[in-house]
Amino acid sequence: MVGIDMLRGACLVEMMANHLPPGLVTSSARETLGFISAAEGFVFLSGFIAGWTSCVLIQRKPAASVQQRFLARAGQLYATYCVLLSAVLACVALGGTRFSEWGQLCYVNGGSVGRVWLYGIPFLHQPQYLDIFPIYCVFLVLTPLIIAQLRAGRRWLVLAISGAVWAVSQFWSGTNVPGMIWFGYFNLFSWQLLFTVGLTFGFHHEAQQEEPTQSSWVFVLCAGLCAMLFALRHLPRFGVEIPALTTSILVEKSTLGVIRLVNFAAMAYILRAILAWLPPGARGNWAFRQLAFLGQHSLQVFSWSVAMTFIAFLSGDTWRNLPLTLQISVPCAAILSLWVPARLHVLWGDWDLRKARCLTDARRTPSLVSGAAIIPVTTRQP
Repeated sequence: MVGIDMLRGACLVEMMANHLPPGLVTSSARETLGFISAAEGFVFLSGFIAGWTSCVLIQRKPAASVQQRFLARAGQLYATYCVLLSAVLACVALGGTRFSEWGQLCYVNGGSVGRVWLYGIPFLHQPQYLDIFPIYCVFLVLTPLIIAQLRAGRRWLVLAISGAVWAVSQFWSGTNVPGMIWFGYFNLFSWQLLFTVGLTFGFHHEAQQEEPTQSSWVFVLCAGLCAMLFALRHLPRFGVEIPALTTSILVEKSTLGVIRLVNFAAMAYILRAILAWLPPGARGNWAFRQLAFLGQHSLQVFSWSVAMTFIAFLSGDTWRNLPLTLQISVPCAAILSLWVPARLHVLWGDWDLRKARCLTDARRTPSLVSGAAIIPVTTRQP
């Protein structure tokens, strides 16, 4: 699973660059490989990890405890979302013009901060860059239900329903509703397909305990398809516009258009083949391990990246007017900061483990308790 963690870490790095205000470095990081972004990979891999861990845990623990694990994870995401939303809106309400950019990101109009918060807590109004938390909460709540169907052998039924929901969402998104209600940029009904497919693959990958076969001709086909879509994606840079493609729902990111979906599937196959062909020693190199380290602490790292995004927008909605050195150094510093929450999470886990061991040792130590005094059983004789 080190390769999966490495890919998740790479997605976190690219998403951090994509979320920052546009500039020399950040603009070049947006969909560089074609009609795909790190978001598609991160959602798919999250589903894969969820399916894989479900299959492992079900073999060791009751199904109810596995369900509680996902519900607890959803609770953590919801708590993080509420803290970030409340902190951002509090700054907008109390900070005046200094936080005007945050107000725009949260769609605050005049004195509507309180209404945004009241609608935001139940996910009826999802500000930019915070809207990924609600859809993940929904994914995690639904995961036990999907796993139950996979255990019953209804894999194709799950995929058929998920595909049908995605197909309908291409023509009716339901994300734009008059008034204060705003369900965010990412269409839940479209993006559930990537999570569900990843969940199904991860569950059956662990259940079957076998690596999928690689096909050279499929690899060549996927490579050619990715090369063609890469060229089409970057033609506008050379003054060649294809309105029927660039403005079509086929490449729409919010609804996960079909061309975008095909591009992701081809790129996923290529990356899987490359990871399988890598020599064992390559996975132990420094860069591989550092990216895998980020992927192992994805919740903490992503939450940090969202906070860093809002802080970055305090300087304005673009960095194109900054000196060249700042346009390069500031995004690099923001990306390097992703290792801070990952390291802090490790330190917190080590401290929590030591505390638990101390409590366990204290319970195992025989003692006589009299009033407020604790007298060890073994005492030195005079």
